[in-house]
Amino acid sequence: MVDRNRLQISGNTEDVMKLDSQEQRWAAFGWNVISVDGNSIEALDAAFTAAKHHAGTLRMAQDAGLPLSELRADGGPTANKYLMQFQSDIAQVTVSVPDVAELSGFGAACAAGFSCGLYDPETIFANTHRSCFTPEMDHTEREARYNGWQKAVRQALTH
Repeated sequence: MVDRNRLQISGNTEDVMKLDSQEQRWAAFGWNVISVDGNSIEALDAAFTAAKHHAGTLRMAQDAGLPLSELRADGGPTANKYLMQFQSDIAQVTVSVPDVAELSGFGAACAAGFSCGLYDPETIFANTHRSCFTPEMDHTEREARYNGWQKAVRQALTH
């Protein structure tokens, strides 16, 4: 999730990085991009609902014969245990979530600490713990939910 409010600690985001084509850039990498008005609770709710069903991309990768034994997730949405379990159920793969939700900031701090000898990489990585969510939903329910999501997406694209 990206909150594109065009502000950062030192001023306008546009002064540092152009944001005009972010959606196209992410879509070019195969990401499911959903842009919504962040001031609309209804739009945010619809986006989160669509995002929780996005495990379909992982399912397509598996259907294509690409090996996938684990999905590692991080960031704010990992605090939602229901969402992580749902991702695991729909994708039929273990979802692994670190104890540190925001790995981007943690990674930057570790890189700085590693470079100056403050932290030992082996110690840091040995002490990184993850919670795992394994598939629990039965096949019939999973198929019904996934098919319902596909129908909703088709209807949204035609209206």
